[in-house]
Amino acid sequence: MRLYRMVFVLLVVAVSGIAGPLSAGPASAAPALPRMKTLLGPITIAPGTEDVTTNLAGVLAEHDDPVRAHRISYTIDMSDVDDLVTLTFGGYADDIIVASGPSPCALEGSVLRCARSGVRPSAGFVFELGFFEVTSSDTAVAGDSGTVKVTARVDDGPTTVSTSLVRIGETVDLASTWDLRVSAAPGRTARISPGVRNAGRVTVTGTVLALQMPRELIATDASNCYYEEQVYCVFDRELVPGRSYALSEPIELRPPADSAQGSRAELMMQWLTTAAWEDWQAMFDGLPGRPGTGDPITLVPSVAAAALPQVDVNSDQYAGVVLTVAGKHPPKLVVTAPAVTIRPGKKAMVRVRVRNDGPGTLRSLFDNNWLMTRIKLPKGVKAVTGDRRCLAEYGTTGSFTCWTSEGTVAPGEAVSFAFTVTAGRRFAGGTGTASTGAWVGTLSSARATLRLTVPAGLPITGPAVWPGGLLVAVGALLVISARGRGWPAPTRRARRSGSPRRDPRGPSGR
Repeated sequence: MRLYRMVFVLLVVAVSGIAGPLSAGPASAAPALPRMKTLLGPITIAPGTEDVTTNLAGVLAEHDDPVRAHRISYTIDMSDVDDLVTLTFGGYADDIIVASGPSPCALEGSVLRCARSGVRPSAGFVFELGFFEVTSSDTAVAGDSGTVKVTARVDDGPTTVSTSLVRIGETVDLASTWDLRVSAAPGRTARISPGVRNAGRVTVTGTVLALQMPRELIATDASNCYYEEQVYCVFDRELVPGRSYALSEPIELRPPADSAQGSRAELMMQWLTTAAWEDWQAMFDGLPGRPGTGDPITLVPSVAAAALPQVDVNSDQYAGVVLTVAGKHPPKLVVTAPAVTIRPGKKAMVRVRVRNDGPGTLRSLFDNNWLMTRIKLPKGVKAVTGDRRCLAEYGTTGSFTCWTSEGTVAPGEAVSFAFTVTAGRRFAGGTGTASTGAWVGTLSSARATLRLTVPAGLPITGPAVWPGGLLVAVGALLVISARGRGWPAPTRRARRSGSPRRDPRGPSGR
């Protein structure tokens, strides 16, 4: 989980902060050779550690429009730190899965030489070049440091160079004291008091509380907290081994005043060492963020002296927070799917609308406000084009799962999903379904019938859909006519068959 969050934030940050403004250039100018800037996450690791990863991303200086495949070559020079750490290729990561595959890298001495072909940049900018597993030497000593140099080139473009800091840190163990569950009415506040314990044997020289939750939900404004998309509170107190510490003032959470009752947000907090916070600032554009203006929140104020970098080797520095919007009147959802008339063998547009009838606004701040809508077309109908927010269910062309997870849906507003569908030549009309509910947890749900009809009186080819009496009568006439003229009696032509296509996304269809 830590890895995919890091990669996801890294890619988003890279697009917004590293690449610079979009520039297509004059229409008559020759296209510039592509240039890429790389970013390898800084590394702080304890001696004799092997469960650390760092991600390598590349960002094009110019937007790739249209997006096309590229050839990328890069080297990772570890000669300055070869007595401290080793890096090995671990795989490719995105915001959903970690996928393994053949390594594009070969080790030559202290240099990893890597090459990939056919790589397309996400959003026209970002190349995900893989994550690397880091192992530190048993002989490394806390306080040792060095740099890793990355040299990269896209196609026949210029070579670029970047460096990343490697530090050997002192082993510490920050432990969050508990998970928290709170509730608040829309527009009102709930208070949380995160705690931390030094579970290690070494004094921790300062710590940072990372509130990994949307800024919009946090009402606290403290001068030692920094506000970006998330909030980070910095404390300079030394934490003694075996002791627990709490905040001097609680953190206030406040759901928006128009939040839907019953909304639920599952949030995360993490205690960082000062060294980890320095690494985050080097890696993520926009940090530390805007400092608050109110009174500081403290553990006990003191000035920490310069000390060795420290690295937390356990994963108990996390704590969960569940914020629920109080109330017993969740919003009512309504699904509508207007009836569609379609000619067999032709195309038509199908639209499914999900409307919020209130009370309360659905917001992507809350996990159970993300709607999942399942659409099943009538038998004999398949989609030829679909909404980009929808995925076909495995092995089907007529069943889809659609997601709504961005922005807000106020009372009276609706979200629509559109499909271009085609009906088989024997289609005589039918019904499907459309249903919606919370993607995670529960809130509200709704269901509707999706109906497709054929024009009245339309002659439809194919005996399978003809009315029984008409089919018998026409069949008899054909036989009588054939016998009178010496024609062979008609036979049913065998339908072609073939093995179904395998969905490359696997049995989940995702």
